[in-house]
Amino acid sequence: MRRRGAAVERGGALAAAALLAALPGVAAARPAPPPFPPVVAQALAAVAARAPTLGLPVGGPLALPPEPPSHTYLTAQTRVGRGAWSVLLVRTDAPYAVDNPAIAEPAAHASPVAEFGVARAQGRPSDRPAALAAYLWRESLALGGLVPRGGLPPLPFAGAARSIDLGEGIVGAVRQAGPGAVSITWREGEWTLAVLDVAPATARAIARALVAYLHVALLPPHPGVAAVAVAVGGVTTRLAWLARGDVYHVEDVLAWGENPVAACAMAVSWRDR
Repeated sequence: MRRRGAAVERGGALAAAALLAALPGVAAARPAPPPFPPVVAQALAAVAARAPTLGLPVGGPLALPPEPPSHTYLTAQTRVGRGAWSVLLVRTDAPYAVDNPAIAEPAAHASPVAEFGVARAQGRPSDRPAALAAYLWRESLALGGLVPRGGLPPLPFAGAARSIDLGEGIVGAVRQAGPGAVSITWREGEWTLAVLDVAPATARAIARALVAYLHVALLPPHPGVAAVAVAVGGVTTRLAWLARGDVYHVEDVLAWGENPVAACAMAVSWRDR
């Protein structure tokens, strides 16, 4: 009898909760999701308008790379293709609306800042962490984007490695990448992270900074890969993750500031539109 009474009581509570949620003003009292930055909201609206039958989720980051020290304007160019869309964030010397053709003109002095987008996954990825990370890396690079001239190096999973303490209980693997350069890889949950082909002290500093940030911030709860590459023009940080058969990616190419952490913050703050 007590068991039946408890069930009735639970059923009554659920019914009451459903009734309250349906009342005017009650549902509206629920906290609204945080808004996208204006330029992201405008770019996503442009993507959604051009790709209603694409069958891909449309979303983006709530956090953007930090403002530069000089006074510039942030705008965006969108790209919608077969099975993929992306948004390129650029800084210009004058204000331009999203997708204004003048952004591509030399007079705009446009400089890339970051890119993000979604593409339908091609092929069937392996469940093994190293193979899945390599697959996501290839898929994200196939999307093009802001990959520097000469491309980005492959993820290092072969060859002799030694352990390195990255803090917060994380142990990474260090491999020789060439004269005076190393690569560091490590795992955090379902994610594989890497710092590629950099001087040992720089690689260690970048890896430790990312580990410290990800100790208090959570990447999307899906299999993913994040890699940092340092080139002459600056730092490229790219993240890609697989969710519901789609490959999401974000990339930061700012040559100054906290580039790797800023790129991770874009992924951490991602939400669908």
